[in-house]
Amino acid sequence: MQPESVIEHRPPGTRPRRIAVLAGSYVTQRDGVSVYIENLLVELLRSANERDDEIQFDVFGCRAPMATLESVVKQAAAPCARVRLVFHVVRGEGLASKYLALPWQVWRSGVFDLVVLPNLQPLWVPGPRLSILHDLTYQVARDQFGRMRYAYMHGLTRLRLRLDQTMAVISRTTRKHLIRYYPQSASQPLIY
Repeated sequence: MQPESVIEHRPPGTRPRRIAVLAGSYVTQRDGVSVYIENLLVELLRSANERDDEIQFDVFGCRAPMATLESVVKQAAAPCARVRLVFHVVRGEGLASKYLALPWQVWRSGVFDLVVLPNLQPLWVPGPRLSILHDLTYQVARDQFGRMRYAYMHGLTRLRLRLDQTMAVISRTTRKHLIRYYPQSASQPLIY
């Protein structure tokens, strides 16, 4: 992903840009999506720092995993002194915390210029949204997915394509599959 295409530069003297990153799917065991969230945050921080942009990143997540995420990101992005990083912790780790309390906390935290959803999630959050699509395995290997799981993933992808400002993909293969299975995505800006 090219962070420069996500972060629009603002001239000095204007209000700092606020970007929310929702890390509700981050887990202490640091699975693939969790490491992706760490890398994404670090790259966004470094890019903003190099460009000398006034940006505040607000990271939202559940209590236990947030301590790990905060430690990893602060250590990796230590030289990014110009960028403000704020962690917001939501109680609990269950579905209610991830799908109700997390978006509510984002709404309560004010206006955001961009809300980053590091994976497709059915969350209603304020501001322009950027969802990140990791793969379309449910389309490519459709026979490996049950009817309900397929319907959920298909519906979620269509919802994010319709509601989000833009969508990011993590590989050229994912971009190719997205355009193949969802031709309407070819007319949207897709960030790689």
